[in-house]
Amino acid sequence: MIRHRIRPRGFTLIELLVVIAIIAVLIGLLLPAVQKVREAAGRMSCQNNLKQLGLAMHNYHDANNFFPPAAWRESIKDDTSKSFSAYSWSYFLLPYMEQDPLSKSIPFVKNGFDPAVSTNYAPYQAAMQAQIKIMRCPTTSDELTYDDNSRGVLVPQRYAISYGVVISGSVGNPSTTRSGEQSSHMDDGNPGSPHGPFNFPELVAGRFDGPFNQNVIRSFADMVDGTSNTAMIGERYRTEQSNGGATTGGWGYWAVGAADAQDDNAQWSGTTGMPFNILLKINSNTERKIMYCGFRSRHTGGCNFVFCDGHVRFMTDATSDEVRLAMGTRAGGEPTNVEQ
Repeated sequence: MIRHRIRPRGFTLIELLVVIAIIAVLIGLLLPAVQKVREAAGRMSCQNNLKQLGLAMHNYHDANNFFPPAAWRESIKDDTSKSFSAYSWSYFLLPYMEQDPLSKSIPFVKNGFDPAVSTNYAPYQAAMQAQIKIMRCPTTSDELTYDDNSRGVLVPQRYAISYGVVISGSVGNPSTTRSGEQSSHMDDGNPGSPHGPFNFPELVAGRFDGPFNQNVIRSFADMVDGTSNTAMIGERYRTEQSNGGATTGGWGYWAVGAADAQDDNAQWSGTTGMPFNILLKINSNTERKIMYCGFRSRHTGGCNFVFCDGHVRFMTDATSDEVRLAMGTRAGGEPTNVEQ
């Protein structure tokens, strides 16, 4: 008996197209879910970073009975006759976030970051290049490092960090047009009483009403509005555009310190006086994608903050002006509870 072998029938072109279409639909349905999971994971990791920074702040306070300054810097107003180095708040926290060897490699000495006067500048440059993981949000789109020559002293491969201390609830308040309310007002003020080991003067102005300030040390007792209502550290990412829209490697957000810190408080601190993640046109010819000294993140719809009591909270872009301004002051007497 003759038997006929039945060959399996292959896909027709129409069937193949149908299968491809079904796969495309499934991918289209799954991709947003995957992106949401990744964003949730990134946001949680960022919150953990801030939790660790808040813990480091508390441990520093336990050891010293006060918080570190936003920065130690000799200059209050710009002095073009010389450069002024600065130690930023994160320098003081190094031993409290498992960076004791790095801290010991860059001792606290006057003008220690200034290559013009330092005989041993190399360790300080290495410190500015050090990649401290908890100082960087995993969701940021900033390049990991960049060559910074924004203030006339080249720091190659500076590490781009994501967090800054709160020094004001008033800068901006919430101006969207005045360029002075973006950056220079973070430095402009009058010299006040001397503080610290070098007797550098306090930066005095009514706008500096946050928990931190240049050359000033404060304690829990100074948080009159309540530690749970006063923001300590928030998220930032660096300026993406400079004049004319050209990209720049400078204007990054800085860890540890600066070799030349003229007019640069906005490189390590920020204000809640401006809406979170706001876009701003400085003038008719220049547009920056971000508000220079406001807080901002790459998370969808808001920014993470750690408050002075150590709790971390995601503050949405829709946060009311009343709440946003209140969380940036240490003793403003606002009736607003930030937890509302």
